[in-house]
Amino acid sequence: MITLELDDAQGLLRKISNNLLNCGEEKVPAFTLPIEGISLDAEALDALCGKYTHRSWFDKKRDGAYHPMPWWEAREKRDFHLSAELECDEVTLTLAAGKKITFEAEGDHDDEDEPYTPGAKISHLVLTPQPGGTMLLAFHLTVRPGIGKENLALQEAQFHHIGITIEETRESKRKAAQGSLALAPAEPEGEAETAARGRGKSSADVAREMASRQAH
Repeated sequence: MITLELDDAQGLLRKISNNLLNCGEEKVPAFTLPIEGISLDAEALDALCGKYTHRSWFDKKRDGAYHPMPWWEAREKRDFHLSAELECDEVTLTLAAGKKITFEAEGDHDDEDEPYTPGAKISHLVLTPQPGGTMLLAFHLTVRPGIGKENLALQEAQFHHIGITIEETRESKRKAAQGSLALAPAEPEGEAETAARGRGKSSADVAREMASRQAH
């Protein structure tokens, strides 16, 4: 199981895409927020992709410095795409002047008989290794801001750095309630993702296997 938890991590918010979702007889706005440049340390990377991932993806030199493994050069964009889609119970965004916007889940995820809508959905996760041993994370965060000040505040935050706090994430599996968050259209898959699907595995599974092989 992969998980992503962030505590006021800093990331750059790119151009927001707008969607309208059917929620009963009403249409409600949904925003897909492309966020990039979030720095993950070894612990956060292992939590996201599996134990020993950092050890297998970075080479520790004699002087103690970490560098991406040489095989990263063979990847077209020197990055790794995860096909997993996550949902979270709560996400808080910190905008300019310390303004905070929190999106919370509706319903109980653990109760199969109760409709559940996550606070946000996370998709299109991309990892890019950096000299020094950190990994930069980019992803799409989809939320429902409603109509009003929060909607406008998010639009004004485009192309600025924001703080992101994410709690209680899990892979999206169960059927969500009507009006659940819509994900942005999928992007073309890379070679690793195509091969993974051919074997009936997600790229997150491939990440774990790569880490396991390199660890032994």
